[in-house]
Amino acid sequence: MCTVEDEEGTSYAWSRVAILSRLSHFLSLVEIECVRNKIPYDKRAGGGFTSAKEVEDVLAYLRVAAGYDAEGKWERRIVNVPFRYIGKDALIRAEQSKNPLGITAALLQDSYLNQKQRRALYELQEIIENIRRSLRQAKDSCGELVRSIIRLVDYERHLREQTGSLTADESKLGTLEQLAWIGDSYADPKAFLTHIDTLSGVVKQTRKNEKAKSDPNKLVLSTCHRGKGLEWDYVILCDVTAGRMPWNLAFSLDEELRLLYVAVTRARKRVVVTYSASDGRDQSMFITKLKAALRDLTEDAQKPNKTAAV
Repeated sequence: MCTVEDEEGTSYAWSRVAILSRLSHFLSLVEIECVRNKIPYDKRAGGGFTSAKEVEDVLAYLRVAAGYDAEGKWERRIVNVPFRYIGKDALIRAEQSKNPLGITAALLQDSYLNQKQRRALYELQEIIENIRRSLRQAKDSCGELVRSIIRLVDYERHLREQTGSLTADESKLGTLEQLAWIGDSYADPKAFLTHIDTLSGVVKQTRKNEKAKSDPNKLVLSTCHRGKGLEWDYVILCDVTAGRMPWNLAFSLDEELRLLYVAVTRARKRVVVTYSASDGRDQSMFITKLKAALRDLTEDAQKPNKTAAV
């Protein structure tokens, strides 16, 4: 499909449309929909949904608890997520011990570890056992399991510690919300994990194929920063949600507001501004500012022209 139609039935090329977002995590979700619906796209932002660190961290807990970690790769990952003061040397000794019960059990047998480290490892074992208990009961969807892991691990605190801020990065929390939303469609963790792994491979291959195409007729997915100086007939500015635009970790609110105006003025004909109401978050304060600006423009346009007296 090389064209898209608006509500009036008018067809136009994909290249005349851009989807912009303050943060790249939302564009990764749009990319998934482009892949699913076979829409040609040009993504001008790095990273991807399935390769996001927060997604891999939370799924690592699920993989370990569900028994899908034969090589111990994912257990090693979660030992210090959040940070449990386990050093590199201790991890090397644990791996070399070849303990059939896993890295955590090997670490607990390490005589060099102190009480603080051991207590943290026992807490890790308790978290894994709680997840396994939920899996055995089979009452929750995989989405609820994801939310439960986030709470048990206190992953939001982990994100705060990473940034040294009193608040967690809303873009990462948004990515985890989307992971849970996908998981709501699955009751079987194996099917859920297989879906995520397959999705990762399909997106990577599609992205590679799209880059190889010489056809310029592609839907543009771009962050607001990378959209500076460019224009399209139609712009959809997404995820104008509290904490994400303006970004809660941004240095300057004024700079965030300027970035908003840069984004909406990229459109030659029409701009659509959206925010998510499904995750319980509020719309951005910037929505109010845009409405006020639009109202002022409308009032100015309706004023009669004043001509100088001759």
